[in-house]
Amino acid sequence: MLPVGEIEDEFVGAVRAGEKRFVLEAPTGSGKSTLVPQFLLQALAPGEGEILVLQPRRMAARFLARTVARMRGGEPGGEIGYRVRFENATSRETRVCFVTEGVLVRDLVNDPEIREVAAVVFDEFHERHIWSDLSLALLKRLQETARPDLRLVVMSATLETERLQGFLEGARHFRTEGRTFPVEIDFYPPKQAERGRIWESAVRACQFAARQVEGPGHLLVFLPGQYEINKTLGLLERSSWAAKWELFPLHGSLPPARQDGAVLSDAANKIIVATNIAETSLTIEGVRWVIDSGLARVADFDPRRGIHTLTIDPISRASADQRAGRAGRTGPGFALRLWGPREHEGRRSHFPAEIHRLDLSETLLSLHALGVTDARNFPWFESPEPAMLERGERLLRDLDAVDSAGALTETGRAMARFPAHPRHSRLLVEGQRTGQVEAAARIVGALQGRNLFTQKANKLALPGEDSDFLLILRALEMAESGAFRRDVCARVGIHGQAAKEAWKAARQLARIAEREEGPEKRPKRSLARLLLAAFPDQVAVRLSEGTHACRLSEGRKGKLAEDTVVTGSGLLVAAEVSEVEGRELVVHLRWNTAISQEDLAQVFGPDSIREDHQVLWDPAQRRVINRQVWSFRGLELESRERGEPDQEEAAAILAERVLAGELVLKKWDRKVETWICRVNWLAEARPDWELPPLGQEDKAFLIREICSGARSYRELKEREVWPVLDSWLSPMQKQLLKEHAPERMALPRNRSAKIRYQEGKEPTAGATVQHLYDLQESPMIAGGSRPVVIEVWAPSQRPVQVTSDLRSFWANSYPAVRKELKGRYPKHEWR
Repeated sequence: MLPVGEIEDEFVGAVRAGEKRFVLEAPTGSGKSTLVPQFLLQALAPGEGEILVLQPRRMAARFLARTVARMRGGEPGGEIGYRVRFENATSRETRVCFVTEGVLVRDLVNDPEIREVAAVVFDEFHERHIWSDLSLALLKRLQETARPDLRLVVMSATLETERLQGFLEGARHFRTEGRTFPVEIDFYPPKQAERGRIWESAVRACQFAARQVEGPGHLLVFLPGQYEINKTLGLLERSSWAAKWELFPLHGSLPPARQDGAVLSDAANKIIVATNIAETSLTIEGVRWVIDSGLARVADFDPRRGIHTLTIDPISRASADQRAGRAGRTGPGFALRLWGPREHEGRRSHFPAEIHRLDLSETLLSLHALGVTDARNFPWFESPEPAMLERGERLLRDLDAVDSAGALTETGRAMARFPAHPRHSRLLVEGQRTGQVEAAARIVGALQGRNLFTQKANKLALPGEDSDFLLILRALEMAESGAFRRDVCARVGIHGQAAKEAWKAARQLARIAEREEGPEKRPKRSLARLLLAAFPDQVAVRLSEGTHACRLSEGRKGKLAEDTVVTGSGLLVAAEVSEVEGRELVVHLRWNTAISQEDLAQVFGPDSIREDHQVLWDPAQRRVINRQVWSFRGLELESRERGEPDQEEAAAILAERVLAGELVLKKWDRKVETWICRVNWLAEARPDWELPPLGQEDKAFLIREICSGARSYRELKEREVWPVLDSWLSPMQKQLLKEHAPERMALPRNRSAKIRYQEGKEPTAGATVQHLYDLQESPMIAGGSRPVVIEVWAPSQRPVQVTSDLRSFWANSYPAVRKELKGRYPKHEWR
C-alpha cells in the first residue's frame, strides 16, 4: 500500500462528516496525486458533482489521468478524464478530471460559481504557480460566499503548513511521511575545460554512474532546457559505453506519446534526460541515479522595462532535494550534483513564487472578468508587488481591456473569453472586428506553441515580404497541405508536430472567435494594423539600415532576430520582446512586422503621433540645431533639421555644455577664476559694502551672456570673457575690489608677492625669509579687517612656516627657523 493509503479512512470520514477544507503534506512518490482523488470519489455521492484535480503541467495532467483511469479499469475520457489547453478527454461519465491550473480559472470566468464541481484538489501547490495562487484565493472566496458546500484540498510534497492553515481557516491537516529509501548524495563539479558546456559534465557523470549500475536501473539527468538535453543525447548516442542504455528526452515540448515513452517504457536500463518537468508530479519507477546539473531555465518579468526574461539560473536547495529524492523511490539511490558543496550552501533555500516574478496581466484580466477591480486589496495567499500589479494594469489599459477607472470594457469582456494572454486575445478580438479571424487565430496558435521552424524562418520568405508572420501563415499552410507529415515538413524546414499543435490550437481559437463574432462583415485591415492593436508598447525603430539594433519606448533597446524578414523598414512592431541568456544576455525582438506612421495614426488616432520642435545640442556637429520630431508614446519615429534655432535657446544650451565641462571657453582661464574668488571673498569679508558675489547660478548667467549669439562651439570657443565679467561690478565696486582685495601684496625693497584667493580659504601670499626682512606686521586687507596669511619660504621657496601674525613669528619662531636654515643655506643673508 502506498503511504497515503494510511490516511484513507480518516480522510474519507472527514469528508463525509462535512468538513470542507483539507491540507495534506506528503512527499513525492507517496501516492497523493493518484489516491486522494479516489478517496474523494469514495466519500462523495455520485450526484454531488465533479472532482477537479489541478496540475501545474499538461504532461502531469494527462499522465495522471491515464494512470488513475487504468487503476480503476478504464481509459481517460470515462470516469476519469483530463482537460488541458486545447485538449479535452472527458465525457458525461467523467467524475474526476485532471486539469491544468489555468483551465480552472477559465472555468471560473465562464461560470463563477462552478455549480457542477463538488471538490477541487490542488496538487504540488509548493511549486507556487500564479494560477494556483489565484485559484486558491478565488475558491476560498467562493466557498465563503455562494458555495459553502465546495471542498478544497491542498496537497504538496513540501508545504508552509502553518501559513496555509492560517489562510484556510479551520482546514483539517493530514501528514504522511511517505516511503522513501536513502539517497547518497555526492558533488561532482565540472572540470575547468567543461565550464559553459554542462552537457559534457552530465555525460561524464552518466558514464561514472553507469559503471555502478548492476542489473535493471535507470539514470535520470536534470538539465535546464531542450538545447542542453539535445546536446547531451547527441554525446550519449556517440558513446560506445552507452550502447546498452535506451535514451529518452523528457520536456514539455515533446508530443504526449514521446513523453509517455520516457516514463512508461519497460526497458531495463534507461537514461532519461529531462528538464525540471520530472522534478515533481511524475514518478518514474526504477530510477537508481540522479545526475543534477543544478540549473533550470527560469522565466521572469522585469516590470520596470516591461521585458520578459529567460535565464539559466541555479536551482534552490529545496529543488535539489526534490531532484535527489527521485533516486530513492524503489530502493537505495545515488545523486550526483554537478556543483560543489560550498556553492550549494550559498544557494537560496527556496525559489520565489511566480506571483513575484511573472507578468500579471492575464491574471488581472481574469480578476476583472470576475468583477474584481482592485487587485491590491484582493485576498491573495501571498500579495504580489505593487510594481507588478501596476505594470499589468497598464498593459490592460493599453489594450483597451479596462478603462481609466479600472472597469472592464466591451473589448476586455471579449478578450476574457479566450484562453490566451491578453495580447493574444486582443489580437483575436481585432481579427473578429476586421474579418481576419483565421489569420489572427493561426498567429496566436503559433505564438503560444513551439517554434515552427527547424531552420532560419526567413528561408521561406518571398521577395518584398515585410512581416515574419507571413512566414508563419505560409508554414502552417504548407504543413497542412502535407498532412503534417514529418518527412514532408522537414524538407522545407518546418517542425511538423509543432505545426500540427499550432494548427489545432488555431482551429479552436477560431471557433471561439466565430461564436462571438457578430453578423456584420467588416473590411480587412492590414496585418501591421492587426498586430499593432495587440502590441502597442512594442513599436521599435531601427538605429540605422546597416544594423539590427533598435530603440523601443521607455528607453529600452533590443536587437532584431537574425532570421527576420524586416530588413528594409526603420519602423516596426515586435510580437515578442524577451531577454534570453545564451552566450550573452541580449534583448531579442522576434516576430516582427514593418509598419508606417500612417498605420499608427489609423489604429491609435492621429493625436497618437506627437509633433514637436526641439532645440538641442548635436554632439557630432558640435552645434545647436533645430529639429522637427515625430514621436509615438515617447519613441522618436522620425526627425528633420529645420532652420536655425532661436538665439536665446541656443545660448542656454551652449552654456549648459560649458558648465558640464563638455565645452571649454579658452579665455575663461585661471585669471578669471581668481577674479571670481576675489569678488566672493571680499563680499563675504565686508558684507556692509554690498558687493554682489558670484554663485553657480550667477556664473551660469554670465556664461549664457558670453554664449549669446553663438550657435556652435566654433563660434564660441574664442569668445572674449572680460567684457561680460567687467559689467558685473559698478565702477565704485571695482575700485573697492582693487584696493581691498588686491592681486599683489607690497614687500620691502620695492618687491611684491602674489596673493592667492581660493574658495573656502583665507587669502595667502608666499615669500622667502630674506624678502620679508623689515616687514614687521602682517599686511591687512578688506579695509584693514583681515590679515593676509603669510607662507614663510626657505631660499628653496618651500614653506617652513605659515602665519597670519608676523610680529609673533619674528619674536617667537624665527630664532629656531634661522638656526636650522642658516646651516643649510650659509651663503644667504641671515639677520
